[in-house]
Amino acid sequence: MELLPPQPPFTADTMDELGLRGLHCGSALKFREGWLNTDQLKISDVDGRTSEQNRIVRVKRDDGIPHHYLEHGAGERYPCADETFEWAFAEHLIEHLKPDQAVDWLTEVRRVLRPGGLMRVTTPNLLRYVEGYLDPKGAFFAEHRERLGRLRDFSEEDIPTRRAWMVNQIFYMWGHHWIYDFDEIRHVAVRAGFAADNVVERSFGESAVPEVGAMDLPGRNDESIYVELRR
Repeated sequence: MELLPPQPPFTADTMDELGLRGLHCGSALKFREGWLNTDQLKISDVDGRTSEQNRIVRVKRDDGIPHHYLEHGAGERYPCADETFEWAFAEHLIEHLKPDQAVDWLTEVRRVLRPGGLMRVTTPNLLRYVEGYLDPKGAFFAEHRERLGRLRDFSEEDIPTRRAWMVNQIFYMWGHHWIYDFDEIRHVAVRAGFAADNVVERSFGESAVPEVGAMDLPGRNDESIYVELRR
């Protein structure tokens, strides 16, 4: 791990020099090449070096590819100048924020996007869960029980077959605060300054920018909604 010299606020020129075109919000340890990966986690290496809040570190993993990480919580102002990034991406982050916090976070993302820049948000889809609850065949819940087992290392016995449990877990487990359908995402996006006509629902892997759509992880595509916001 290497602490890089640039000091905040980071500019578009800094990101261009580092080859970072996008802001990956709530990355956890799923670092992506060519993106500034951000999360509130403090990370460390085998030599005891640690990340520092609001400083960029370069990390080389087992594949030898350098990744860039910023220790930063989504509830804080990004240590970046206006119009820094071409793209932003957040997978299963917004549901961990309360609605007003989500508006503040999206306002910040919009600020650091360049004019015409693209933000992609994925999150559990409330509509899928409501439809699943009402489906007499229970097809979605049956498939999702299997996926939950793989994602969370549950045994089959740990996941009840009750429909109410499946609905309640998406609200009250995993630290979630708010579950969205498309209209609800558009509502917070408009409050954050995005034009309603620039909020578009997509499908898994489909994007106005292929590099951004390629960020989607397949393990969550059964339950997720995919929405893009254009600055």
